[in-house]
Amino acid sequence: MSDAPFTNYMYPDDNNIAESYWSRGYNPSTLIFNPWERTATANHKAVSTTTGNSAYAGFSGNPEFEGFIREGLRIRSRHNMAKAGVEVSYATVDFTDEQITSVQWHQYAYIIQPPTRYSWGSAVLFRNTGTGIGYLTIPLPNVKYNEEWPEDTGTIKADLKVTNVTPSRLIEGERRDVTITLNSGGSVATLNGEPAGITARRYWVDPGRHESAGGEEIQFTVRNVEAGSTILCRLRVFSQKLHDAGLPAEDETSISIYIGREGEVNVVTGVLAADARGSEKFDVLKGIPGTESLYANIIDAPKYLMDVEYRAVSGEVEYTVEVRRTYNLRWQVDNGYYRDVRDAEGNITGREWVSNWVTRTDSRTITRTYTIEHEYLYYLVFPEKQG
Repeated sequence: MSDAPFTNYMYPDDNNIAESYWSRGYNPSTLIFNPWERTATANHKAVSTTTGNSAYAGFSGNPEFEGFIREGLRIRSRHNMAKAGVEVSYATVDFTDEQITSVQWHQYAYIIQPPTRYSWGSAVLFRNTGTGIGYLTIPLPNVKYNEEWPEDTGTIKADLKVTNVTPSRLIEGERRDVTITLNSGGSVATLNGEPAGITARRYWVDPGRHESAGGEEIQFTVRNVEAGSTILCRLRVFSQKLHDAGLPAEDETSISIYIGREGEVNVVTGVLAADARGSEKFDVLKGIPGTESLYANIIDAPKYLMDVEYRAVSGEVEYTVEVRRTYNLRWQVDNGYYRDVRDAEGNITGREWVSNWVTRTDSRTITRTYTIEHEYLYYLVFPEKQG
């Protein structure tokens, strides 16, 4: 196809004539049957390569392409071209739907390039003009042209981690500036299963009401922090591709940083598992059903704790769940045609439809995204003293 001299369908032949192409002879009465088998048309410039050879004819005459040729004729009709914004001298209905379905066009179309799933093809119709040969180039839309495009699906998930806190502990009663480093590199966005990219990130840190846009990593200095206080960090991420697709394009997350006290308990180890102890029904690391009970067992801690301070933390979190299923499709299309019915003397007495059922197969993967909301409640425990 590269540099081959075939007519561009955007600039049709006989564009300045109001008469329809069907009436001008692009109908079975003057169309050339099996043009790839006839010397005059097989060697015609409309189907010649840059080397002067005829284009490969192996795709021509195949009823599998009938539907594509018919759709190409609809596109090629100048009234539809005018609707699509193509400048034409006359917005003529070159081929009506009845005319298009009344002919088995694959018997007349020389297919230069077949359509594929990713690209369009091209075919040429030849007709006898009485003094020579006329031709019309037909676009062949690709496989997806008439398919129903699946809805776009996308996800976006904010992820925030603390990579450094200096200092992380303070002496009781002391107030100091604390520098924290945050990283959001784990945030992801996808569109139709492909990475969509995070376009913008905005961070908030409190106390101090700090707010700043930034990259994957950012640093804040919080003033006059005292021991036992909590610094709340929040992140919002945005994806332009998801926004352009009309999908939810933002997500938020937060994380708390506890500033410890010098001398407080460093390590307390224990077990949090499903009841009943010794015959746990599920692994809490993989998820905790909302109606199930748990037990906690402190394994390694100082002898006792006193003056324990605790703080309830509650909220609501959203989980995005993507469900995907593939359907294998199989159907039949009647690429039939009308043929003349003749009497014993050869006179045409009518027309009859000749069916040509073609089996088609395809697969379609449907993806749906659901958002699940879940409420949570937990307690932060801060040991004040140890005995």
